[in-house]
Parts: sequence; structure tokens; C-alpha cells
Amino acid sequence: MDVLSDKKVTRLVASQGMTRVYEMEDNTWVTAKDGTVSWRNNNPGNLKFEFEGSADQTVHSTRSKEKALATAQTRYHGVVDLDHWGNAVFENYEAGREAQKQLVVDRFADNTVEELVKGYSKADYSGVTHHTSQANTIYATAAAEGFDLHGKKVLDMTPDERSALIDGIARAEAWKPGNTNQSPPLTDEQLAGVLHSSSHQADPVHPRAASNVHREGDRGEAVGALQTDLAALGFTGRDGSPLQADQRFGPHTREALETFQQTHGLRTDGVAGPATLSALAEAKAQAQTSTQATVPDMLDARHPAHGIYVQAHSCVARIDEEHGRVPGPHTQALAGGLTSAAAMAGFNRIDHVALSDDANRAYAIQGELNSPFKQFVEVDVVQAIQTPLAQSSQEAVTHMQNNAQQQAQIPQQTQQQAPDPVQQAGPSMTR
Repeated sequence: MDVLSDKKVTRLVASQGMTRVYEMEDNTWVTAKDGTVSWRNNNPGNLKFEFEGSADQTVHSTRSKEKALATAQTRYHGVVDLDHWGNAVFENYEAGREAQKQLVVDRFADNTVEELVKGYSKADYSGVTHHTSQANTIYATAAAEGFDLHGKKVLDMTPDERSALIDGIARAEAWKPGNTNQSPPLTDEQLAGVLHSSSHQADPVHPRAASNVHREGDRGEAVGALQTDLAALGFTGRDGSPLQADQRFGPHTREALETFQQTHGLRTDGVAGPATLSALAEAKAQAQTSTQATVPDMLDARHPAHGIYVQAHSCVARIDEEHGRVPGPHTQALAGGLTSAAAMAGFNRIDHVALSDDANRAYAIQGELNSPFKQFVEVDVVQAIQTPLAQSSQEAVTHMQNNAQQQAQIPQQTQQQAPDPVQQAGPSMTR
């Protein structure tokens, strides 16, 4: 586990945006930037204590920050402070993990994994939750450690099974390291400089949007970027129709924006001002890191490329059988590599898999072998077999998301003129 530091945090000096400045037990200071809040705060379980006046506009608590911190420190060992969102800051990763274990055992002892995630993970400033995906991530993590948690209540789990459960929750809650800088204590001027650079970092999604206000009737690239971001987060018009990035701020865009504002506790006026654009950028960043941490592998039917993977695996397995090999992990890995390459190329199926004469290259083919319109992609067999399926699964999701965003930027009229896809035939193999 890539943790913040091997030293204990003794004081939270400053918390702003995606930056934390800490005083450590050896009197040095550490500045932590980017990554996920679970990493920045030594808080793998994302334990949060709401208080009045926090940056989380979805919170309606009347509790003061002092009372919230006192509650956190009474309940869990090693809580140093709360950040501006109300997330606990722990002295080190070990303290955060122990607090997470304590929370799970104390509050969810009588729950199965499916029941636990519904009570553990709540919608807040970071967006909506995806409980099914979280449960699948926990199951997959535990399975990788040799445990099957399906149907088991927390109180019936062995210590090792609970440890696997905690690992799965941490993965589902998103753990992504950022960057740290260790230094002597900063002067007030130096600290202000660090925070100033943090607050003026370019928006990683659409930097041009931060200084503008967009409303119904507007047109242009910034409106198209707004539409793309809303669509990526799953927001639609009231009739459920997906947003098209046509660069025209019409009624559907306003309705989707109003839904986003309402979900995130913002003023619901259908105008994309600085507060809304800032919340949108943070929600998208959180969604991206969460997706990276929680995406199931291609064996899971919920993976968006699962169907293509099944076709590829069927073809590769038949190649194995023809050569007297028993399909196994190498089959999964090669099928995963082919699926990732096919996803990058925008394939919606894999009809055939072929090997080069020396068996060093594998080809995924969409279309009939004798068709002049067939498409194919190739991968290095050894490299594909050595690539973990989890990595190929994540890459495939990224490719599919990128393709979807590019498609969203094509005017709807152009999309309607596109030819219908060829009807899918059953996958087959050839060499």
C-alpha cells in the first residue's frame, strides 16, 4: 500500500481543495497533493463527520466542527483533525485502517456485504454511489485473497475474512496515491504560496470553464464541454434522453444541470456559474478515481466489455484445445488483451481470433474473414499473457469511455446518418 508517509501526522496545518499540509512527528512538514481523499487523509475507509459550515453543501448538520472532531476522537484512536469536507485525518494509515475495522464490526456486524455497502457508502459532494459495483469489488478483492464472502454476515467472518473485507472496502472507496513534498516548517508566506498554487491549478477537465458563466441560449465550445461532463456523470434531460455535445445550451442541458445542482446541494437555477462548475469538476474527478478503483474485471457481467471478452475467450480457448492445451489464466489474459485492443478500436464484437504463423501475434477480427470490410487489431501474445486481467479490464473501460465522449461530440444529426451495425454472429476461431 502506497501510503502518505511512514511518519505520524501530529497536526493538520491546512486543508484546501486537493491539498493537505501536515506537521509530522519529527517536526518536518509534508504537503500532500492530488490522489484521493482516502490517501491524503490516511483514511482508507473515508470516515466522515459532518459539521455546519463544511465545504460539503449537501450537509445540513447543525453540529459545530469542534463537536464533530470530539466525537471522532472519542470514537476512534488516532484522529488528528477533520478536513474542510468533514473527512477524518488519521495520524497514519494503520490508525485509519483500524478505525475502519472498528466501524464495520460495531455498526454492520449483522450485515452481509450487499447490506453493508448500502449503509456504509452514502451520496455526498462526490456524487451518487454505486452499491452493486462496490459489492462486486469487495467480492473480487476477497476472492483474490482466497475468500468467498457471498452471503456471509460480518459477525460470522473469520479475522482473515474481515481483513479481506476491509481491503475490498478500501478499494471500493477509492485509494489512489498523489504527490508529497517533505520540507522544514513553512513560513506564513510559503504556506500561502502553496495554497495559492493549489487553488489556481488548472481545471483538469476543462480549464476554460472556470471563469465563465453559461446559461440557456449560450453556444460554443465551453457549452459543449459542460454537456460532455454532465453526460459522463450520467445526468440527462427530464425525459431521460442523453445529452448531445452539440454546443447549444438548450432545455435538455438546463434540465440536466438543474438535476446536478439539486443532487449536490447547489442553488437550482440552471445556470453554470463558478460554484456549479467547481462542483462539476470535483464530481468528475471523484468519479474518475472511483471508477479506476472499483471497476470489476471482465469476468464480471457488469463490466461494459464483458460480452466482447466472452467472445474473445471462447475463440482463444478453442485455439488452446486445438493445440492440446487446457484453457487457464493465460487464456483469460490473452482474451483480456485482445478485448482491450478491440475496445480501443471501437469494436462492438469479436467474431474471430487468429494467430500469426510464429504464434507471436494474436489478431481479434470483427466481421467475416472473407469480407473486404472486416476490421482487426493485433497484440503481442507474450505481452498480453503477462498483463494482469485487472489491468486490461481497466484499460478497456478507459478506451470505451474515451470513445463514448468522442461520439458525444458528434452532432446528433451525423449520428442518425451512421449505418446500422452488422448483426452479431457467434464468435469463432481460426489460425
